[in-house]
Amino acid sequence: MTHKSGILWLSALFLMATVPGKGHLKFDDSFKDTGTVKKGSLQTYAFAFTNTGEKKIRITSVIAYSECLSVQPIKDSIIEPDAGGDIVIVFDTNKHQIGDFAFAITVNSNADNKEVKLKMFGKLD
Repeated sequence: MTHKSGILWLSALFLMATVPGKGHLKFDDSFKDTGTVKKGSLQTYAFAFTNTGEKKIRITSVIAYSECLSVQPIKDSIIEPDAGGDIVIVFDTNKHQIGDFAFAITVNSNADNKEVKLKMFGKLD
């Protein structure tokens, strides 16, 4: 091994050792099949998650892409490694037409998977 290649090899090793780990947001389920739901009610659904990474995660936003949905505030937006919580979504069935529905929810954080897409679908009767 030449002197130059030895220095490059040691530099690469040092960089790998100093790059901090990240948190990872893992959801038990990324979609909910609600089945048939009766119009005229509020339906609540929870998406359970865990930080399976090495560092804390900060959830910066949860965006529901329908005026029929509202997002419950998260108890603590900082998630320690191996800790978890729920993203709770409330579906106001009065604000949607009868028939099939599909909704998207986006969870943004500083985890290595910065943007996680969740889905809900079913039928309003």
